Amino acid sequence: MSTPARSCGRAFSPLASWEQVPSQQAQAFLREAFAHYGRPAWLRVDNGTPWGASGGLPTALVMWAAGCGVRTHHNDARRPEQNGRVERSHGTVKRWAEPWLCEAAEELQARADEASRRQRESYPYRNGESRLEVFPQLRHSGRGYSRRWERSEWSLPEALGVLAEVVEKRRVDQNGSVSLYSRNVYVGRSWRGSEVWVRYDLQGRRWMFSDHNGHLLQHQDAPEINHDSILNLTASDSRTKRNPLA
Repeated sequence: MSTPARSCGRAFSPLASWEQVPSQQAQAFLREAFAHYGRPAWLRVDNGTPWGASGGLPTALVMWAAGCGVRTHHNDARRPEQNGRVERSHGTVKRWAEPWLCEAAEELQARADEASRRQRESYPYRNGESRLEVFPQLRHSGRGYSRRWERSEWSLPEALGVLAEVVEKRRVDQNGSVSLYSRNVYVGRSWRGSEVWVRYDLQGRRWMFSDHNGHLLQHQDAPEINHDSILNLTASDSRTKRNPLA
């Protein structure tokens, strides 16, 4: 796993895939990338950790990115061709860098950096011009980022807005509760074993539970969803795959 350029910091991870990377490390990588290239408007992502979780609700990393003004678009499951350009780019870098010839991560990093620069800055893309010449915005999005900017401008309403867009179906357990973001939230013992629809009420900052006809059954405060738990990725959910807030 590598970043597009050396200036984005330590690029290679000793872990084999994104699913093995703790969310805090993924967040640190994104902060470096945003600082170097600017914040994109969107990130196209897959459905595995840390972008998706088995519970279906947005992960903390997704909400944190939204608070930075960066929304995420999830590819359909098992459809890598929906991100075909990036997949092809990775394949090109792999062929050019020839990682099987490298004896150390440092050598592979240098080869990958050179392959990325060549692909972006010198290899003819259109009418003899490189990708960077055709798309100068690749150098920087124009939407700046720094940790100081994040401390003052990060938006909790934007982050919560992503959560409020989702409606999920959950089964009530034998105690009359459902698990949401590492907390058992009470719906009602009379609904044990039943499926209910769950959504987050942005105005009331609370969970709303409805039956299949849309009738409100219960609402409960959601103290686990707050500025610090999203920004710091500290809350966790037993339904997720080693990922906070899902």
